[in-house]
Amino acid sequence: MLTINNLFIGTDIVEIERIKNVIVGGGPVQNDLKRKILSLKNRIFETYGMTESLTHVAIKNLTNNEKNFHALEGITFAKKSGCLLVNTPHLSIKKIQTNDEINLLSKTEFSWLGRKDFIINSGGVKINPEELEKKLNESYDQNFVISSIADEKLGQKLVIVFEKKIPENWIKGVEKLEKISLREKREDYGELQQRLENLKNKYRLIRDQKIRERVEALGVKTDEADDRSALLQKEKEYNLARQKIEFALESFYRSANSLVFQLNKRYITRHMSIFRCIDKRFETGEIFIKWDESSDDEWLILIYIKDNSPDKGIIIEDKTNEEKNMSHEFKANEIFKASDLMVDSLTQLISKKRQKQK
Repeated sequence: MLTINNLFIGTDIVEIERIKNVIVGGGPVQNDLKRKILSLKNRIFETYGMTESLTHVAIKNLTNNEKNFHALEGITFAKKSGCLLVNTPHLSIKKIQTNDEINLLSKTEFSWLGRKDFIINSGGVKINPEELEKKLNESYDQNFVISSIADEKLGQKLVIVFEKKIPENWIKGVEKLEKISLREKREDYGELQQRLENLKNKYRLIRDQKIRERVEALGVKTDEADDRSALLQKEKEYNLARQKIEFALESFYRSANSLVFQLNKRYITRHMSIFRCIDKRFETGEIFIKWDESSDDEWLILIYIKDNSPDKGIIIEDKTNEEKNMSHEFKANEIFKASDLMVDSLTQLISKKRQKQK
């Protein structure tokens, strides 16, 4: 968001008009600037809002020469002790009392008159002169006040008014004030840094919990003492083991999948269900062949690694013969022998199905 004074200083009007809609704020608009705005072809809006309200609560169309602020949706206004009271039902703080003196025209419209306190608005920065006077009190041996004068760019410019005459060392007081301001900013930043650290720790705990849930969903046992690195290591080891199993069963999967394709294409009649080859290597370390309409538990041929160790061999369980279920064990390189077994079992099953249909 721009301060309206900064928008026109050193900026070509043509450049400003290239922006279709402009939101400005941070301070009141001077009359000479209002006249400039009326000559523009784009739309410029002045907004009203405070830190407490989190966002804008009212808006004024400067291009249409509107004099008053109008409430945004869901916002209403009231007047208390001559100052604006903002009703914000969408926030945790339902009512926000300001120090802005207003003329309340309706629940959704007001005109701004000025500040009730001594706050100086310089370039959108709110300055409390009384606080500055306390900090500068020891720097000068005469009475002085902090005030402001009108400024084309800043709206209000901060000035020091001395009772007698401007002291020769007046700049030292300002330099001291700059040091105090820098120290306070550092202190404020330290508090902000701590808040950021607390926020980072909060989201780190949430992220670590998500990792734990993800690892446990894989069936991996975890301990309460496991930190993030330990959980990620367990997940990595699990995935490596799964990939090893998947690789060891690759040739068996390709053989089973090709067999199912050929049988469905050449030997399954239109009155028979087709076969399906289901690849569950990564999830459960299994491959199975079943009828299309059957559930996964009603498999015909099941292929898996013995004891989840690729070095111990491959097991093929065969339930194509309802009278006798068979279990066969193969070495990882005996893929052709295993393929012949699956071909014989499934072709015999198809033959029996055909016989029953006659």
